[in-house]
Amino acid sequence: MKTKRLTLWSEAERLTLDLPGARVLAARPHVTEIALDPRKTAVGALVDAACRQGLLHDLTIEDTPLDEVIRDIYGEAAGHGS
Repeated sequence: MKTKRLTLWSEAERLTLDLPGARVLAARPHVTEIALDPRKTAVGALVDAACRQGLLHDLTIEDTPLDEVIRDIYGEAAGHGS
């Protein structure tokens, strides 16, 4: 799992980001949290799409938490069976 988590603080009350590999995790006025698979859509493309909808005041980009990565690795190993 190579997803990134982005939080965007925008001038726009709501962002519409219909891009491959982008999933809205939470949305409240002027704040949108997104899980993004950068193998499907680049972070820059998502930020560009958000900027076209209004000024971005701030953003954070986080990698997938380590516990999720470990869970994913063990899940894939169990699925392949030995």
